[in-house]
Amino acid sequence: MSLSENDLLYQYNHEKDGKVRRKILETALEYDLKKTIPLYIEALKDANVENKVFAIRYLGQNYVIEALKPLIELTQYRLEIYDELISSIVKIAKHVDLEEIIGFLEMGNFNLKKSIPVILGKIGNKNAVKILIELLDDKNPIVRRNTVRALEKLIEPTDLRHLIKKLGDINLEVRKTTIRVLGYTGDKNSVKPLLELLKDPEPDIRRHTVRALYRILKKEKSLRTIYSILKSKNSILRLEAIKLLGLIESPDSIKHLTRLLNSTNGKIRRLAFNVIIKISKAKKIMDNSILQGLEAKEWQIRRYCARIIGVIGNDSNTDSLFNLLKNTKNSVRRAAIEALSKLGGKKIIEISKKYLENPDWRIRRSVVDLLRKIGTEEAIDPLIKSLNDEDVYIRSWAIKALGNLNGDEIINALEVKLKDENPKIRLSAIKALGKIGDKKAMNLLVQALGDDQFEIRKEIESILNKIEPNWLNLI
Repeated sequence: MSLSENDLLYQYNHEKDGKVRRKILETALEYDLKKTIPLYIEALKDANVENKVFAIRYLGQNYVIEALKPLIELTQYRLEIYDELISSIVKIAKHVDLEEIIGFLEMGNFNLKKSIPVILGKIGNKNAVKILIELLDDKNPIVRRNTVRALEKLIEPTDLRHLIKKLGDINLEVRKTTIRVLGYTGDKNSVKPLLELLKDPEPDIRRHTVRALYRILKKEKSLRTIYSILKSKNSILRLEAIKLLGLIESPDSIKHLTRLLNSTNGKIRRLAFNVIIKISKAKKIMDNSILQGLEAKEWQIRRYCARIIGVIGNDSNTDSLFNLLKNTKNSVRRAAIEALSKLGGKKIIEISKKYLENPDWRIRRSVVDLLRKIGTEEAIDPLIKSLNDEDVYIRSWAIKALGNLNGDEIINALEVKLKDENPKIRLSAIKALGKIGDKKAMNLLVQALGDDQFEIRKEIESILNKIEPNWLNLI
């Protein structure tokens, strides 16, 4: 004999086992919906979360209007099933008069009130905009924040000023939410007030603002307003503008960012450098402003442009990079060397050979350093040639570079330098042979123990002990 709907409700209310109560709820599915509504409304109070969710879903899927009030009242409690609850409420609420939902605002219950904007926003009825705009000034920040979210897809451009006003809210979360929502609306009327927030003292506000402006401006052809900010005296404002340009990735930005490579502010220089690389890689371009920057009057621009070319890997302007090797600024020369070493290849080494004949010692030293960084077999011949350079530093650097390579040709060249009249050169040769560390190198080191300089003999012994503790057996 089947049980009546009242019997099911009675059993449910007197059953202590949650699993059995769940079985009762499932059994009730076979009964007439209208007669089982009291059972499922009662189940909203179930201590078992799964049973509660079962009832919430069922009532929402069947648009049970009688359940609207108890469902909304349930939102005042902290529930892990809040989203599920709101979803069911919205399904039902779309079938009732909007005034019924708004009426809950008059109950004076804050915990209840904070959910009403969420519900109104998800219903999507634009007739709710007026009451939502009024809630923007509610004394509770959670209500204000939820209201801002609700207006995202409902507010018309003519009413946007009400949202913009919330950019000055005293509550940080309300401000952050307003910024995000203005970004999603994509309305250009938000750009000017948002730009003002790029210099806000709160980093989180600036971060959200950059993202919002990106959403609004990412398809804009002209970024003149942002470029003008790059000339501001406010360093925070400039930094945020650079970050924004990095997100938009417009190739036109590169020429404006290049000028910032000469900024007195190190953070601005480094950020502009990184953003230029990001845009160049994303768009697979080498902007002319970078190439022209190699010849700029400002040494910082020359330095950073050389580094950019090295990172991007463009070898069409190797001559301009080689010309930087004679620059009076050591950091510019190092940047050019680093860039050329990353480009590497036979082409760079062939050009290097020509520059080893240059009368400028700065260029020759830089080329030797470049060959050392490249460190391939093709670099061996020009390095060996540099062993006879008149500049002692060039000879020493060439020896050190050869110590990172190997081969009979190198060892033979270093053997000659063991007898050089300059003790610094002999010491460099000894250290290079120690790096090579093979049997032939060790034999040469043992023979060099007859050097007339005590410091050199001591260095040889130290090197031999590291390579082979029993090196005395070689004598």
